[in-house]
Amino acid sequence: MLGRGKQKGILGEVTFNVSPELQKQEGSMKYVPKRMISLVVADEDVPLVVAVLIKINRTGKVGDGRIFVCPVEEAVRIRTGERGQAAL
Repeated sequence: MLGRGKQKGILGEVTFNVSPELQKQEGSMKYVPKRMISLVVADEDVPLVVAVLIKINRTGKVGDGRIFVCPVEEAVRIRTGERGQAAL
């Protein structure tokens, strides 16, 4: 999936290597690689996981990203029908 944030895909603002294929894109828009990570963790682990994600990913530059913390109401393992903690 290609996308861009408020930085408008400007390659000059990123601090990581961008593949030559992306740099050669035609037109004025050059997409910057993005990643989306979805995690489900126990409530008591949320502060630690958030702190680690911030520590690892913070560069102080535009595009560092965001972390959204949302409640998970239920988990169901489709194959076995297990629910709740057992489904994780």
